[in-house]
Amino acid sequence: MVFPRAFLVKNAVIANSEEEAILRTRNLGWGTRDTLVLEGASSEQLAQISVSKENSVLGSAEVELYSQSEVAIRVDASEASFVVLTDILYPGWRAYIDGKPETIYRAYGIVRAVFVAAGPHEVLFRYEPDSFRLGSTVTAVSALMIALLYVIEMFLTSRKKGESTLR
Repeated sequence: MVFPRAFLVKNAVIANSEEEAILRTRNLGWGTRDTLVLEGASSEQLAQISVSKENSVLGSAEVELYSQSEVAIRVDASEASFVVLTDILYPGWRAYIDGKPETIYRAYGIVRAVFVAAGPHEVLFRYEPDSFRLGSTVTAVSALMIALLYVIEMFLTSRKKGESTLR
């Protein structure tokens, strides 16, 4: 069985740790396509997807853009569910649904999942590590300090020239 890059799952079980998630995933065998093993999902979201279990067609999840720093998925969910992206969960990734930040959950102990409500959505995973933001901030502050020092130096130099012409 080959998993698609992204797919919808409605049935979910909660694991309290990565080890438990991996064990539960292993115990599911080939049922992992139909049941999601999540770490840290909210009970409110699970309640939304547990309301109706009769409908087996969840909708579609199509990857529209796939690059090193961004993955865009067009989702049309017939009901509330989780979108699973079968890429390894790595720190620094952020998720946006229709432009709004969303929590990324660890699924099956290793990959990413986000909760989506029923309807069409644009799910965007973007690599935005905090280290990049910190580096950008340090660079900007350093550039401003250098510019300020340059302006002060120019001011002092012009002031000295003005004093020497008056003598």
